[in-house]
Parts: sequence; C-alpha cells; structure tokens
Amino acid sequence: VHRPTGPYPSSEYEHSSIPATIKKMFNLTANFLTHRDAWAATFEGVVSHRDTPRTDCPEILPDVTKASRGRTADEEAELSEFQREILQLAAVVSGDDALNSFPEQIGKRMRVKEAQRYSENAMK
Repeated sequence: VHRPTGPYPSSEYEHSSIPATIKKMFNLTANFLTHRDAWAATFEGVVSHRDTPRTDCPEILPDVTKASRGRTADEEAELSEFQREILQLAAVVSGDDALNSFPEQIGKRMRVKEAQRYSENAMK
C-alpha cells in the first residue's frame, strides 16, 4: 500500500478509512460520521485495481472472538443516516431490496439493536 492521495494533503490511512472507503465506493450521500472520517484516506485504489483475484490468501482463518469495547452502544437509539445506508447495503446482500419499503423505509423504524441483528443475519 502506497502513500494515500487524499482527500487532503495530510490524509492518512487509519481505522476511519474504512467508513470513508465505503461511502466513496458506494457513492453514499449521507454526511460523514465525523470530521475524522471525512479527512481519512480511502482504500478504493487498493481494492479496485486488481483484474483477477489473489491466490496467495489463506484458505482457513482462525476463529474470531468478540472484543470488548469497554462501553456498550445505546441499543435503543435511532439509526443515523449513515447507519441506515449501511443497513440498505445489507438489505441488498440478503435480497430484501425487492421489498416495497426499500430503500426509503428500511431502518427508519429500527433501533440500533434491531439493525445489528438484521445486518448480522443478512451476512450469513
């Protein structure tokens, strides 16, 4: 991975690069979550330049354990616009995009806990 090319001259790759990359690659219209992810360099140049899949990746990965975040999310909070857009992507993955309520209504009545459960099930 080479030096980042922006969006600012001082931009760097960091954890905020992940939501910034998702926003850019999927052309999401919601505002950035914070100034930090608006500043972060994106990975689209890294993930979109290959014409063929890699063949040097491990075929079996170790089991993953959930890390403790030290504090819990407000599971009863309403979803932000960005969270609803991520939920819409999960709906496409699961095939729920054929519903009449998609994309305008999906996630509007969900709380964080319901959206997490929906997203996890969509990725199974």
